[in-house]
Formats: sequence, C-alpha cells, structure tokens
Amino acid sequence: MTFRAPERGNLVAARLAEMQTRVPSWSSSFAVTIVFLLLGVIFGCLAGSLGFLITESGIAADIQNWIPKIAEIRALTTKSTAKPMATMSGIKYQLLGNVVTVTISLDKPVQYETHRLHNPESIVIDLRGARLDLKLHRIIEVNQGGLLVIRIGQFKPETARIVLDLARQSDCWINTTVDPFRLIINLSKPEPEDEPELADLSGATGCVVRVRRLKHAS
Repeated sequence: MTFRAPERGNLVAARLAEMQTRVPSWSSSFAVTIVFLLLGVIFGCLAGSLGFLITESGIAADIQNWIPKIAEIRALTTKSTAKPMATMSGIKYQLLGNVVTVTISLDKPVQYETHRLHNPESIVIDLRGARLDLKLHRIIEVNQGGLLVIRIGQFKPETARIVLDLARQSDCWINTTVDPFRLIINLSKPEPEDEPELADLSGATGCVVRVRRLKHAS
C-alpha cells in the first residue's frame, strides 16, 4: 500500500475555510461594541444639549427660586391648620400652714389630666396643647409639707408634664384661674379618720372638688 501526502493546494484551501468560519463570531462582537459606543455618544450629546438649553432658557434658575417658595407655602399651610400651643412660662410653690400650693402659669387655657402613682408616691399632671418655656428649671427641690421635688418636662411635642414627688400620700385638689390662666395645685396631709369626712368629685377636666360632710352631734 502506498501513502500519498496531501497536496499543498488542498491544505491552503482547508485553512481558508477554517478562518472564514471564525470571522463571523469576531466580527459580530465587534459590531455590537461599536453600536453601544455610538449609542453612548448619542445619549451623552443629547443630555448635554438638554442641560445647555435648560440653563440658557432660565428654567434651572426658576426651579431654584420655586423650591424655597414651595417650602414656605407648606409651612404656612401647616401653621394655619395647627392649633396654637400654650406656653408654660412659670412655676412656683408656697407653704401655707399644712398646705403646699404649686402654681403653674400659662399664656392661654389648656386641658389637663391627673394621675396618681404609688411606691413611690407621686402625682402626674399632663397639660395638653402646652409647651415649656426654655428658661424654666426642669427640677425644683422643695422638701416642704410632704412635697419633695417638682419635675417638669416635654412629655410629647403637644403635651407638657409635671410630676410632684411626695414623701407620703397626700390629698390633692386643683383650681384654675383665668386672665391670666393659672393652674393651682394644693397638697395637704390626709386628715385623721375621726375628722369630718371629705368626698371627691372629679370633673371631666380632672379638677378635684372637695365637699365636706359634717357629722351630726348625738
């Protein structure tokens, strides 16, 4: 049997055919890259032109001028719909006999709620629609008539809180005055059982009214 080497012409033709099969894959990737580059250049030019037109036409300046106006309009709308808050401008205490009086000054009437806590004894008064004057002291040492400390704070944005820390359980009743509006908190030592009986009548506003019941002589 005789082996014959492949002819040179056939070998060249085979190489050319192999190259032709590889060229389309390379050429397609290159074409896609060129297309993306052209799209990027076109979008960049459009964005630059649009920014130039906005700047030259004054639209950007108008937008910058309207931003603070919009914020101002929103602030005015909020102020007009919100209920005006009262300001707690002062607090003082006074001992008269066995009664400690705590007077709270505000520039307008407010609604309030009272709560009593035990162990340790304290009385909590929440003033709705009130905020504290920044000049007020937050803690006031008393140590008189069974009242140890007065603590005040902004419990919520719309509620001011007053806490009376007591040395013992005390009777408490609250009065109010108008023009100027004042909240007067009275604390006294509970009376012995053989004394005339006291009844508490609490109204919707939290104010406590004392009614004295006299015992009939036998």
